[in-house]
Amino acid sequence: MDRAKESPLGGTIAHGNYTLSLGLKFSYAMFSLEGFAFALNCGFDKVGLPAPLPGGSRVRMRAYH
Repeated sequence: MDRAKESPLGGTIAHGNYTLSLGLKFSYAMFSLEGFAFALNCGFDKVGLPAPLPGGSRVRMRAYH
């Protein structure tokens, strides 16, 4: 943690892939899908991470259809 404080970001940050993985957790709270045997993820080619996520931050999710 001491070395992270010396970085240009001033502390630890969450990896982008970790941030993306939270989307699955949030999607279960946002959507109810019943009657499906499986799902297919077509990728994250349009996902944008506008800024680093400092450790201890709150995360919000917005979904469009």
